[in-house]
Amino acid sequence: AAAVRGGEMSPTPPQVICFSVLSLSACLRPRPPPPGPDNLWHFEHVKAMDLSVRRIAGQALLPSPTASAAHAINLASSQDLVIIAVDNQDPPQICYATQATLDLWGVNWDTFVAKKWSDLVLEGGDGN
Repeated sequence: AAAVRGGEMSPTPPQVICFSVLSLSACLRPRPPPPGPDNLWHFEHVKAMDLSVRRIAGQALLPSPTASAAHAINLASSQDLVIIAVDNQDPPQICYATQATLDLWGVNWDTFVAKKWSDLVLEGGDGN
């Protein structure tokens, strides 16, 4: 996609359409690897997040409650949807994020999931 700005075409950044923070009790220790087709640990987490969002907001993260692991992988690679999940440890630690989230903070997966929720709030989304 592109937008016209000052008579010139320029890339349009992805639109953030959701920011969700959900508490998951069973995040992996040590921190999990990035979601992908070769490691589907995130599938159950994504289904739990989808169920919570459906109940709380009447919206969905997945096409249906019985969506496949492929849908969970698509969600993780989303560049339009910012989702952060934290565990219920004290202090809460990040255990899931979409690609849009990583792009927003300007960091990679390993850097992001090493953060505590309080660190993230203090940073405010600019990665600094």
